[in-house]
Amino acid sequence: MRLLTLAFCAICFAVCGEPGRAQTNPDATVVELDGANSLQRMREYFAHAPEIEFQTSFRETSDLPGMGQHGTAHYYIRKPRSFRVELSSSKGNYIFVSDGTTFTMYRPKTQKYARMPAGNTIVGTMYLGIGLLGVQAKLIDFIWAVGDSEQISLKSIGLETIGGKSCDHLSVQRFEHHWDVWIRRDGIPAPCKIVNRSLDSNDNSVQRNELVWAENPAFRPDLFVFVPPAGAVEVWPSEFD
Repeated sequence: MRLLTLAFCAICFAVCGEPGRAQTNPDATVVELDGANSLQRMREYFAHAPEIEFQTSFRETSDLPGMGQHGTAHYYIRKPRSFRVELSSSKGNYIFVSDGTTFTMYRPKTQKYARMPAGNTIVGTMYLGIGLLGVQAKLIDFIWAVGDSEQISLKSIGLETIGGKSCDHLSVQRFEHHWDVWIRRDGIPAPCKIVNRSLDSNDNSVQRNELVWAENPAFRPDLFVFVPPAGAVEVWPSEFD
């Protein structure tokens, strides 16, 4: 199983906890986020909401053969360490579940699942399955980068309408990653749309995410507990794909 090689994410912003502070970038512009700033409002929402639920549709394009993909993902997050991600993509469908103690990956098509101890944070646990989460790493990378990092460069583009909602369009850069993000001005202060581009000349991929956030998440009691379906077979993590 391919592990994360990005300086990602996978969610982890104040909601999930930070895997480690990156080194200081002397070329970055330090941005002081005040209470009126869209990023600060988003940061505070992620930091204080005990439960978060959102759905995203995504599409990644690349000039490399076979690298593009598209699909949807449904995220359920309960602090401090529980989450569930239901991923449906052109490269396969997967379910990722953590109850804070055990992390399980399940592929319905093959009916195989693998278990391992959960990490100390949500993001730390997501790292364990990031090779299968694939392009979702870039989405999580953004949320962590702007939600719990000290240095980013920021430019305000203006007010735009996305999906019928008024959103602040911002251009955000951190190290080799660049995002255009549209954050809701009213309601939940979370992204309506994110476009990610790498500044690495060897990576010409572009990922687009459109997101819908639940106003009042209501999780069923067994949501973060994995019960193997009839006929499912447990395999070692190294055998899971």
